[in-house]
Amino acid sequence: MRNLILTVAVVGALLGLAAVQYHFLRIAIQLEKVRFDKEARQALQAVVEQVEHDPVLGQQLSLLQGLRTGAPANPANDRALALADTVTRLIDNTLAAEGLSLNYAFAIKEGLLLYPVVSGPGFRPEEEEAYRTYVQLLQGQLRKDCNCDLFFYLQ
Repeated sequence: MRNLILTVAVVGALLGLAAVQYHFLRIAIQLEKVRFDKEARQALQAVVEQVEHDPVLGQQLSLLQGLRTGAPANPANDRALALADTVTRLIDNTLAAEGLSLNYAFAIKEGLLLYPVVSGPGFRPEEEEAYRTYVQLLQGQLRKDCNCDLFFYLQ
């Protein structure tokens, strides 16, 4: 009988310890998510400021947008590839200057069009990715040049 009570006490203590560790693990995951969310928003803000004030990017985007038909971007389109490379370099430089290290994918969309005007490799517009997509309206000269609402998406 004594062994049974001791066994029940040990099992109860182990279950209590497991519950406490689970609680601490949940808290750590939530804190990490908040930290990542803060870094991602900080990166988005820094990148958007750079994109809005880059005159070459504005010209390229306006030219590419004038050729849009509402269909998905043709990967063979040299202008789209050049613009995607320009934005990728801009994002990499901005993240390095901010001291942030994020794996990312991006897209620039006009209004609610289904397909992006330009997007980088790895961007997935599926609904399942919405929880980790940060969106910001582009302002400044870029908005004036295209005379439309452009949204910058960062995943």
